[in-house]
This record gives sequence, C-alpha cells and structure tokens, in this order.
Amino acid sequence: MISKIFPHDARFTRVMSILSVLNLNSGKLSLGDLSEESGTQVDELLPQVNAAKMLGLIKIKESDVVITPLGKALHGKAEGSEAQVSKRLANYEPFKAAIAISKKRKTFTAEQVSDFMAMKDVYLHVDERENANMITTILLQWAIEFNLLNYDGERKVWSKKA
Repeated sequence: MISKIFPHDARFTRVMSILSVLNLNSGKLSLGDLSEESGTQVDELLPQVNAAKMLGLIKIKESDVVITPLGKALHGKAEGSEAQVSKRLANYEPFKAAIAISKKRKTFTAEQVSDFMAMKDVYLHVDERENANMITTILLQWAIEFNLLNYDGERKVWSKKA
C-alpha cells in the first residue's frame, strides 16, 4: 500500500488564510485570483492548496478553488470541525506513524517517527537528519494545533495527547 504523505511545506496559518480569502470572495476563486488576493506566489500557494484539499477544506472545481462546508466550519471555528480535521490528518504521514508509535511508547522523537516511516519505505527527504527536521516541522505546525500530540520542547520528545 502506498502511504499518503502530507505536504511538508504546508503551514496551518497559510491554509487558514486561504480559507479567509475564499470566505471573503463568495467561497470561490481561480488559483490566479487566490494568489493575487492572498498576496502569495502561486508556487508558494500550491502546497497550502494541496494540504487544504487533502483535508477536505477546499475542492478544485474546473479551474476554481472552492471552500467546502468543512472549510467554512473550520474557518468559523464551528464545534466539531477540528475533530473532523484531526481524523483526516491521522491518515497521512508523518501523523499516521507518530500516532502508531504513541500507542506503544510513552514518549518518542522525530527520529523514531522517521525510522518507523523508513521501515515502510516512506521518506520526506533522503537525508536522515533533514527527514527528522521536516517531520518535526510538520508535527509542530499541525499535530499540536489539532490536538493529536503533545510536545516537550526541552526534551524534544512527543507524546500521546492525554
């Protein structure tokens, strides 16, 4: 089975910005207009659009980026929307690996997540150190925001959300 990998350069705040721009524009814009309205170059916008699409926050319809009901709910901080996104995140690497490890270990590192993913031939980067750094960045950006994991910055370890 091929693992689905979350875009390493997608940022939560940028995805929320896309949802804001779409909400201000009747929920639909072309990619070019979204780029212009958000003040973001298209090449920087694509990972954010990809992440939002993977999470079901937007869809691409013809040549337009369209906000979904879940995207509207998350943007409006509707009850239950974060839990829905959390469940969706859990289907993508490195979240999937981190959650699996958290069920077996009290604490774990990004390097252990990297090793776990490597056993399935899943890599974000060919360099081991860079792979672990990318995993840390993704988890810090998303796993904390959506209450998937806790992070102890002093010890640089992750743990299951209580």
